[in-house]
Amino acid sequence: MKKIKTIWNYSKNTEAIRILQIAYNIKNGFFQKQGFHVLPYTVPHNSRVIYFPKLNYAKIPDFWDKVKQTTQQLVEKNDVIIPQVEQVLPSKPLRYQHQQKQWKRVQNFFWKKCTTLLPSYFTDIRTLEIRPTQYGSIATGYSYWLKETHYIIVYARIDSDFSHIAEGIFLDRFKKLEQTNRYSWSQTEAIIDFILTETYLKTLFPSYKKTVLSLEQQQSGKLAIDSKKYLRTLKLPSQTLLTVKNKQIRIHNKTPSVIFTTSEKRLLYKLIKKRGSVVTYDEIAYVVWKNKADKKFSLYAISKLVQRIRRKITVMGLHSRIIQAIKTQGYILID
Repeated sequence: MKKIKTIWNYSKNTEAIRILQIAYNIKNGFFQKQGFHVLPYTVPHNSRVIYFPKLNYAKIPDFWDKVKQTTQQLVEKNDVIIPQVEQVLPSKPLRYQHQQKQWKRVQNFFWKKCTTLLPSYFTDIRTLEIRPTQYGSIATGYSYWLKETHYIIVYARIDSDFSHIAEGIFLDRFKKLEQTNRYSWSQTEAIIDFILTETYLKTLFPSYKKTVLSLEQQQSGKLAIDSKKYLRTLKLPSQTLLTVKNKQIRIHNKTPSVIFTTSEKRLLYKLIKKRGSVVTYDEIAYVVWKNKADKKFSLYAISKLVQRIRRKITVMGLHSRIIQAIKTQGYILID
């Protein structure tokens, strides 16, 4: 196995990108839907907390409008908003030597076992870039959208255990190689929890706590109240994200800049009408293909249709997983 290079990268630039990442997922409602607490402070080792600092965002013209249109792909291309965020960020050094030492101790064995466990996911990896951060969730896989499959970028909050670097790597790989989004976020996390606690990787990370279980168990009364109060101060719109008005699909109550095909519109209409309930495969087949459903129906065709819709709504600033797959049943809109 070829040795995998590890790069540690911390700067105002990486932190500005991290802030935009968080803001994007606040704007599209992902954190709120998954039960995370968005707070202006951090709670060490609490995987339910998303640390979004209280900065002078008003100094950045149309900050939330720009965030809505700033996908993760764009912020890596020196988007004009990055230096603007850097200007409102405090200059604060970060000490992450302990994480470095911990990861260095286990990395070779980790890569060896991953290549054995899931060869198609890991055999082509050449470089891992770890970005220590003060902000956001405890760990995040970030580079899944890159065309290069050999490069991984992971953000790890400074209070995280080194096992969360491994969690971020798996998150990145699953997002990268499961492009049909057939697993919801919680399903993906449950799979990763199993890998890190029930396979031979558990010997490397004995202190790892299952993320899904932690989210269910961690006390959240005061944090939930604080989060709701803080979100209100951010003045985010509370309306549903996808609506229909005059037989036209609207996103954030505006006419979308993307064009939906007839099939895409039919499926979106049905998802919006049954918001919060499962639209079964049979229902999808009927509304999309009508009397030709018997000839055109296939789970693959439906999956590709949903994939195209997700790609388009992402361009408009929504999170792709507001349309979630319910295994063996169909899809559900959770905006």
